[in-house]
Amino acid sequence: MRDLNVKLAAKDSQLEEKERELRKTEEMFKEYGAWRQKLETIETKMREEAEHWKAAAEKLQRENTKLQKEALKMTQEIMERVKLLKSKDETISKLQQLQTVEEAICQSCKNSLEESFIASARNTMQG
Repeated sequence: MRDLNVKLAAKDSQLEEKERELRKTEEMFKEYGAWRQKLETIETKMREEAEHWKAAAEKLQRENTKLQKEALKMTQEIMERVKLLKSKDETISKLQQLQTVEEAICQSCKNSLEESFIASARNTMQG
């Protein structure tokens, strides 16, 4: 009977050890479940965050493309205005040159007329 009590005590001890291992395993599964849930929550938030930034980047890209088109259009308009101004400057320069030539010609004509008048007055006085 003593042998049976020893065997029974050994079996009780083994049973307690197995129950401790089982509780430890249950705790590990609970902890795993909690961590898994936290990770899934983090993953969901990361996906949402990634979608948000993807949408924001796409929106910024569209705005950037629009602004680039507007800048290109404005640059073309500026270049056209620069060409027009350059053309007007050239026209003004040519007109100024013509005016200078005209003044020179007119001065020459004026001098010629004065000389002609003086010469005819001399001829009239001499004659």
